[in-house]
Amino acid sequence: MDYYYSDGQNKYGPFSINDLCKKINLNTLVWREGMSNWEPASNIDELKKKLSVSTPPPIIYQKNSKYKDDGLLTLSIIGLLASLWFLTGGTYAFLTNTYIYEATPIQILVSLYSLAFSIVAIVKSRKSK
Repeated sequence: MDYYYSDGQNKYGPFSINDLCKKINLNTLVWREGMSNWEPASNIDELKKKLSVSTPPPIIYQKNSKYKDDGLLTLSIIGLLASLWFLTGGTYAFLTNTYIYEATPIQILVSLYSLAFSIVAIVKSRKSK
C-alpha cells in the first residue's frame, strides 16, 4: 500500500513503506488510501514498528596505539627537554653561542625535580599498554 507524507505545507508521494520510512519520523503526518485524515506516523502501527528501531549504543573510541596515554608521553618529553635546556643555561646560548645566564640553586633544584618527574612519567607511559 502506498503512503503520502506532508511537511505541513506540501504533500509528497506515493511511497512504498520502506521508501517512506527513509524520509519521515514518528511526528510526520502521513496518509494512505482508506484513512479519513492525515495522522502522525506514530499512530499507524506498521510505521510505528519500522520507525521505532531502538538506537544503537554509543560508539566508544578506541585508540589504535600501543601506548595508553600518548598525551602524557608527549608532555613528559617536552618537560624533559625543557629541564635539560634550563639546566645547561641554554637561554640564548643556542642563538649566540655564549652563556649569558647562570641558573640559581633553586632553579637547578626545580629543574632536577622536573627532570626526574619527566623520566618517571615516560617510563610509566611506555609500560602501560
